Amino acid sequence: MNALNRYLHGVDAGSHTARQAIARDILGVRREDIAFLWTVRNVDFYGNEAPGRANRELSRDEVQQALATVERVVRDVRARLGH
Repeated sequence: MNALNRYLHGVDAGSHTARQAIARDILGVRREDIAFLWTVRNVDFYGNEAPGRANRELSRDEVQQALATVERVVRDVRARLGH
């Protein structure tokens, strides 16, 4: 998202919230997709969904759904860039 925003606008958004908003605007990604991918990212990176929540692992279904969502987003980015 950072690279795409820099490519299109010449600057980085500067915050996680701003990057999420840019992703929705640039890619037309549904809010639920962004929220889901953000949850997957948090569990993968931090081990939990948010500070103070119990640690957990991602299920196989969550990983497969995340992969499918990311693949769709990549296709959208490539289309946006004309590739």
